[in-house]
Amino acid sequence: MLAPDDVYDVSDLVKADAERILSAERSTPPIPISGVKSNVVECDSDFLVRGEGTHSLPPPPPSSSKRSSSSPLSLCASPPWRTCRSIFHGFFTTALIVAVLSLSLLHADDEIIIQEEEREVAKLEHKSLPPSGKTLQSLAFGSCSDQRYPQPFWDTVANDSPDLFVMMGDNVYGNCESESSCNNLLEAYERLAAHPSFVGAQQLLPIVATLDDHDYGATDADGSNVHKDLALHAFHNFWHGGLRKGDVRAGRSGAYDSYMYGRHNERVQLILLDTRYDRDAFVPTDELGARGKENYVEYIGPSAEEGGKRILSEQQWSWLEMKLKEPATVRVLVSSIQVIADGHGFECWRMIPQERNRLYSLLRSTSGTTVIISGDRHLGAVYHYEDHAEHVNITDSGGGRLRSLDQSKTTPWSVYEITSSSLTHTWGEDASCKNNCDEVDPRRIGPMIRTNNYGLLEFDWDKKEILATLRKTDTSPHHVFENGKRGSDAGTELAKQVIPIISD
Repeated sequence: MLAPDDVYDVSDLVKADAERILSAERSTPPIPISGVKSNVVECDSDFLVRGEGTHSLPPPPPSSSKRSSSSPLSLCASPPWRTCRSIFHGFFTTALIVAVLSLSLLHADDEIIIQEEEREVAKLEHKSLPPSGKTLQSLAFGSCSDQRYPQPFWDTVANDSPDLFVMMGDNVYGNCESESSCNNLLEAYERLAAHPSFVGAQQLLPIVATLDDHDYGATDADGSNVHKDLALHAFHNFWHGGLRKGDVRAGRSGAYDSYMYGRHNERVQLILLDTRYDRDAFVPTDELGARGKENYVEYIGPSAEEGGKRILSEQQWSWLEMKLKEPATVRVLVSSIQVIADGHGFECWRMIPQERNRLYSLLRSTSGTTVIISGDRHLGAVYHYEDHAEHVNITDSGGGRLRSLDQSKTTPWSVYEITSSSLTHTWGEDASCKNNCDEVDPRRIGPMIRTNNYGLLEFDWDKKEILATLRKTDTSPHHVFENGKRGSDAGTELAKQVIPIISD
């Protein structure tokens, strides 16, 4: 796992210096208030940092006896202040007032908190998405990007120049700290917005996104998540600049969305599901950590239509069914959690098999070629599901009563799934299991990818095929090419699968 960026908490640094100063004066040091914005200046050796809030800062500058007239340090020698202690007391009093106001907001209703989120998050301008008539040549995707870690993947993906980049969830990590506050999540978005690699890439890459648990504010979040509306609001503010009046997404329970690109026989439909907002809780395992049932086990019971557990709400199912009736040559279905995978006991569609079967049935009846892309796992892999079961066509001649059955059809149907995870912190091999770490899953094609990765779909409309690859996000330590020269292996293929485009 990569080491996170250094984080300098201004409140902690101010506390340390204040205690040292006031201790020398034989007074009790004040209790610093975390999160309060400060604007502290250096005077001699009293203060060693100038910053704002508790966000990421560069290392504090060294103390120096030289003073510039344009520097805030020169305030220490200017009237009307007599000593630096007066500056500190003045700023601490101001900070205390701000803290009281901040604490009152935490106990306000959700509407006030949402307004604060909108002010803080809805500032970023992303590159415009392609026009709907554009024929897509490539689509990149990835998941699980921690804003506290280095993010070289933005530069690597930008070098591929994809027509779209899909963020499949866990786009930031900011679990909400209380039922009424998601400040950690807001700060996570702020930090991503200031990340140098992201700042450059978001001006080059058209980005679409959906949510997973960590940007929904809680680990393994489901429909019981009390933060989901606050998190959803912050998500829309960051990725969409907020939802304006009349935006159809404003009336949806969750972040599901769709896009259509291209014309005629080169139409690509992109569908992003929300597998968190309305999902019922998975069944906890009875043997924590056991292979195949590490965290959860399969639900046994009635279907959602019969009052059982669900992954998608009926509203989202109806929306999905309607979208799948739209004509398309290729459909890219985004699920933040894995659909086909059977070899583990973590979050995936297998945990509620009735819902997965419903999805398979819906996709089987849909025209065009469907490719599923997913994330969440901190591992990369390619999967293939084939369905050879008989499907009977029922003919209703009128009156709502069954009249006859057509002959059974045994036409095989299959779908591929490409899981790309993580962009910043993928699970490496456990030294204790050496080469036997891979999950046992007959539907997986090839080994699991245990290095930071992103996915790429390249559409070859002439050959009528899709080249799906998982690629390396960053350069290996001390990488040397075969010719002995140093270079970067970022962007090299880790896994590859050719998927035929089947025209109906």
